[in-house]
Amino acid sequence: MRCLTSALTLIASSRSLYIPDDLPQLYVHEVEPLEYVSLKRGRFTMHYLYTIEGADQWEFMIYLQRYMEEGDVLELLYIENQNDSMHDHLPSTPLLEPIEINIRQRTYQTIHGTFQLSANDWMQELYHRSYLTAFGVTTIVKY
Repeated sequence: MRCLTSALTLIASSRSLYIPDDLPQLYVHEVEPLEYVSLKRGRFTMHYLYTIEGADQWEFMIYLQRYMEEGDVLELLYIENQNDSMHDHLPSTPLLEPIEINIRQRTYQTIHGTFQLSANDWMQELYHRSYLTAFGVTTIVKY
């Protein structure tokens, strides 16, 4: 497992997220309306905001392959050492290391360049790359 037990991962989506029952390691919880605006400001562009458990698991790769639809956009931000209040641990410095992943094109882009993922083994390759980071929002698209 990649995440610390006190960590938090936020996920924003272009549509309401539904995690199918066949992926029991993935859990999403909608962010409370009172926290929504301050969490979203300057970090996310998508309308729906959740916390997610299991984004570092293989089942998240399965979700991307099976359930991400054409035109979907997901944004992920990993927050280390989240304890009582998620606001206390949000990055205060600008998020300067975004990651962009295109599922249809099989590309993975960082500040270091764009990498082509294998057509046959893209899930395995992506799983072993850093896609959860506290240094920038990871945007995953399928178009």
